[in-house]
Amino acid sequence: MTSEESVRELVRLFKRRPASTPEEEQRMLSMAKMILESNLHPGIGVNENGELVDAVKKMIYRGGEDVDAVLRFERVVGSFLGNKQIANHWGILYFLYKIASQRNLPSVRAYEAEEQESAPQPPKQHRSGKTASEEETVQEMFYVVQGTSTGLVGLDCAGGKIEVAPGPKPPGLQELVKKMAEYGMMTGQIREYVRRKSALNRNGAVQQALCVEIGRYVQSFCGFISELQHSMEAPTLRAVYVRVYPRVGELQTVHALICRAYELTGGKLLSFLFDFCSRGDLLAQCLVRGIFVGALKKYLSAVWAWIARGELDDHFGEFFVGQNKGAQKWSDKFHVVWEDVPSFISAETAEKILVSGTSRYFCRAAGKEKSAEEEEQPPWIAELRFEFLGIEIESAVKGAFQTASQELRTMLVVDNGLVEHLGAIQKYVLLLAGDFSQALVEHLGESLSRPNAVFFQNDLSGLLESAIQASSAGQERTEITGRLDVCLLEGGVCGWDGMCLQYQLSFPLDVIITARAAQKYQKIFLFLWKIKKAEFVISRTQRALKRSTGHAAGRFLVFELSRIIRSLSTYAFSVLQDEWTGFSECIGQEGCTIGTLVQKHNKYLNTLLTKVVFEDELHGQAMAILDLAEEAERSLGNADQIAQCSSVLSRTVYGLLCMVELRREPCFKMLSTMIDLKDHYAKQELVG
Repeated sequence: MTSEESVRELVRLFKRRPASTPEEEQRMLSMAKMILESNLHPGIGVNENGELVDAVKKMIYRGGEDVDAVLRFERVVGSFLGNKQIANHWGILYFLYKIASQRNLPSVRAYEAEEQESAPQPPKQHRSGKTASEEETVQEMFYVVQGTSTGLVGLDCAGGKIEVAPGPKPPGLQELVKKMAEYGMMTGQIREYVRRKSALNRNGAVQQALCVEIGRYVQSFCGFISELQHSMEAPTLRAVYVRVYPRVGELQTVHALICRAYELTGGKLLSFLFDFCSRGDLLAQCLVRGIFVGALKKYLSAVWAWIARGELDDHFGEFFVGQNKGAQKWSDKFHVVWEDVPSFISAETAEKILVSGTSRYFCRAAGKEKSAEEEEQPPWIAELRFEFLGIEIESAVKGAFQTASQELRTMLVVDNGLVEHLGAIQKYVLLLAGDFSQALVEHLGESLSRPNAVFFQNDLSGLLESAIQASSAGQERTEITGRLDVCLLEGGVCGWDGMCLQYQLSFPLDVIITARAAQKYQKIFLFLWKIKKAEFVISRTQRALKRSTGHAAGRFLVFELSRIIRSLSTYAFSVLQDEWTGFSECIGQEGCTIGTLVQKHNKYLNTLLTKVVFEDELHGQAMAILDLAEEAERSLGNADQIAQCSSVLSRTVYGLLCMVELRREPCFKMLSTMIDLKDHYAKQELVG
């Protein structure tokens, strides 16, 4: 026999008669022991532990002489029920009731809720000495406390006004009527809040969930009053007041909550509820925590839809993740609205929620299908407890963040070959593949010496294809070489100045290698291509000098230019190789997000612009040295021009080295060592 069956059997026995035989008495004692040792909960229709508490209070009250004793007992019971270390509250209250009653009969009413609902109620007998007007007042006050106007008390819940009908009332009732009317006003305003908020179409999920939770409380409170009305025999107004008073604290708490939370939504509303959970007595805190957790579960369902599936369904602006409709960059598409972040979610957790959802959204946009696990809501949301709120949210977000990062890394690196395509850009656009750059110069060099206006796109594309086939690039997959293309830039004197290599990328890789990044790659290529042009011109000048005699000053100038340009080339490609090695190692690291990948890539390009292209005064000095290659070629037959070029070279290189010495980076010290002016000055004196 289960504990529930034991209680019902005990009730049936006690309904017939008290125990008359030792066997029957022993059976009853065994059942009572079973109740105390179990975690038995009251049956359907009973308001938790309230029935037993009310029964004990009724015994303490003894006709209304000792109201203070009842209130003291109520405070003690409140502390007792709030003690979570006690498992069987109901069983202990039952035992106290038995002691207080000093008889073997338990409270039959607590177990007969189902029978009482269907059974007809007998007419109540009026207590002797009680006036008829008090009876009418008591019956009306049962409805007033539930927020309903009667002939005695009118409640204007919208205006907050109470009107008590004039006329003589029994002594001592006037003050009680006013107090209970105030309770009814609070109940009515709470019900009006639920009605109005539920009728609005602009309410979000959190506000709707709050209305549901408060509506449940109102239903519970009104059910308590209704049960009180039907269970009390010949009640006095003072007796009703004593029974209602213990629930007033909860009523006041909920009323204060709706007054202050009326205009709040989303995260702001949850922050307010969370702070409200620590106010008032223990019973009020438990009530607000229940309301808070009920509203929070709806909010967390929306949060989980974002971090697990990348779905941002926030029509009412409740969620703290906002979308920038006009953003072109994926890294700027979503942002955190910090004023909407609930107070129980840390800034670090909010950032993880943002990037987790962004990663999921990005993967869905790239064509990755949702898994069955992503569609399901995790069980921890349904089982959420206030005591472990922060730990459970932080733990769940951390796990979702790691999963989303892994999915993003797999999608970009494995499925779409991010590292492979970036490597191809370094080899063929930034000319790190030496044999390809050499073949490119050999196939395009002489043609590019012509004016820029005579070139057509198709001509250069054909020469590019020839250079690819003549180098190791011909061994690459078509997926790689097919993305390499040549374009013509406006301006420039000759083809060298107007030609540019580019690498075509599509979604999702163009999210990492953005249009802005492509412009930076173009700027780096043009500088490196300028070095290749200077090397080509110097090589052509040296071949011309081999076929002639004399020109000692010219030979020395070309020799110095060749050495300096070769030093610049060696330095640039050495730095480029080192930076690419470091960048490629950090691409596939754990915890990567779209934002971190874009950030690391931009940092890599900015480093190249600083160390290789010299994006400051150094750039002008380097470009002046490279331009001297063509000037020296034109000056071979003119001693004055050669002397002038030599002087310009000395000043320019000296200025370059002076600027380099001010830099702290080790790579600039390497450049200073490679371009050593001592030999230059020594040879300059010999020529002189």
